Amino acid sequence: MRMASTLKVLHLEDAPLDSDLIIRALYTDGLRAEVRRVETESEFRKALVEFRPHIVISDFSLPSYDGLSALSVLREHDPVLPFIFVSGTIGEERAAEALRRGATDYVLKDRPARLPSAVRCALQEADARRARIAQDEKIKRLSRIHAVLSGITSATIRIRKRADLFREACDIAAEHGRFGLAWIGVPVDGSLPLKVLASAGEGVRDLSRIITRGDANADMRPGLVMQTYAQQKPIVVNDVEVDERVELRKQVLAAGFRSIVALPLLQSNKAIAVFVIYAREKHFFDQEAMCLLNELSNNISFSLEYIEKERRLNYLAYHDALTGLPNRSLLNDRLAQALSYAKRNQRAVAVLFLDIDRFKDVNDSLGHSAGDRLLRVIAERLLNCARGVDTVARVGGDEFVIVLPDQENGAINASVVHRIVEAIAQPIQLEDREVIVSCSIGVAMYPQDGADAGTLLKCADTAMYRAKKLGRKGGRDIPSQL
Repeated sequence: MRMASTLKVLHLEDAPLDSDLIIRALYTDGLRAEVRRVETESEFRKALVEFRPHIVISDFSLPSYDGLSALSVLREHDPVLPFIFVSGTIGEERAAEALRRGATDYVLKDRPARLPSAVRCALQEADARRARIAQDEKIKRLSRIHAVLSGITSATIRIRKRADLFREACDIAAEHGRFGLAWIGVPVDGSLPLKVLASAGEGVRDLSRIITRGDANADMRPGLVMQTYAQQKPIVVNDVEVDERVELRKQVLAAGFRSIVALPLLQSNKAIAVFVIYAREKHFFDQEAMCLLNELSNNISFSLEYIEKERRLNYLAYHDALTGLPNRSLLNDRLAQALSYAKRNQRAVAVLFLDIDRFKDVNDSLGHSAGDRLLRVIAERLLNCARGVDTVARVGGDEFVIVLPDQENGAINASVVHRIVEAIAQPIQLEDREVIVSCSIGVAMYPQDGADAGTLLKCADTAMYRAKKLGRKGGRDIPSQL
């Protein structure tokens, strides 16, 4: 490709005539060349940056500079750019030394006809070497992403909490993938500002100034993270310096980052967070890398689905699906804990068994959906009557249990029952009708009514049925006016 266009030759030579001979030799063989001749080290360094040559041709020694020094400068600047000595004084030993130190070839000045073929070979060798280097770099990049993919896949198998998975994913990206920064965030209420859920990498110290502006705006507004979250598709920035979607480009560049990828993390086909990874290299996230990263985000998303299903199953195992209150299993556990504490500290525990009076009439007259609505309202009112340490559970169709731990004596405070009865008796709007219901409550106390959960629940249940038969709203130790 280079030989099909004008070849840019940087010629380190103090004799203009010799430079003309170089140009003539190249043109004679069909090579179009633009030659820039320099004589000093400062001119040479400046031309490397500004002229950006395809090849360097140099005399071995000049009055104020020498070819070997120029070769060292070039190799620091570009380890692959071809360098050919053209000299009449180089000699075999010095030519061998030059090749050992990185020269591509050498041509004697009295044999200029060999120069064009040497140039062509040097350019082809450089192209091949650059291709090998690029392939090696690509393999290294993909190996880093493979390491991240493998580590996170392993994490998704053993981790069962979302927060732990997010932290582990960021740690793996920083440690195994050697990325400067990885973080997982979510827009607050679906919009800015961004809330960081987990982060890792050396760039964490720069995180606050990279992703925030003032106190509300994100560095990548309105692109990248917000677009990834909204569109549920990965977005790549492979050159931070020129991509306007990175609003705080100066800060990101100052932190040493040149490429960014934002990956959506989905749950139930909806983005719940964005995984953002920063690389210090430009053009890091090519098509093959993105295939692996898409697999990575899919694995995390699959794990999030599993974690949520497991959480939901665990929740349903211990909670009532209709009201969200603890079910009988969780009630027994909470009551056992309350009794254990009471035994150690010589305290009392009250167990209230509550039943909604004539609940069947509501179901029969208004339908089961109205009955369900009634139960949800009752559950909410009971929670409002309880303390934070109390347990309100639903144990049957219209039956509830309230555990009041850490009581001071063997009798329940009547005001507690009064508060519950009055709360239940407030009107409830059901199916365009205002309904007023009442309840019957039975009470059992630890230690006098029983020493274990089963006995106390049975006593409270019996007291509730006795209160219902007597047409009263309370059981043991409840004032008669109730």
